[in-house]
Amino acid sequence: MLFAPPGCLSGDGQLREVFEERIRGQEPAGRDLWFVSSDQFCEQLRDALTQRGLRPTGPLELLISSEPHLLVWLQVRFGGELLEHVALPGGFQDLAASLPPAAAPVGLEVR
Repeated sequence: MLFAPPGCLSGDGQLREVFEERIRGQEPAGRDLWFVSSDQFCEQLRDALTQRGLRPTGPLELLISSEPHLLVWLQVRFGGELLEHVALPGGFQDLAASLPPAAAPVGLEVR
């Protein structure tokens, strides 16, 4: 599990691009990366972090994967704190059903 304050992982839209690239290359049942936005972060996930000795005080966004090397690569790319072997509540995939946000539109002016 990789966690960070809101926007640290997903703020510029690049994380969504990573998800879209991975989804294009996989079978639908083979999904191995999940994003939980700060809006989806719930008490069960907070409890999972608390059981590991952390005391999250504010909202967080999470990346969850069964592939540790993938989380390490994402941590190097986006930052955040890495935790291994976190017992997750059943049904966490339902909480993590959405993609990370897309990049905000940039106003371009043609001269």
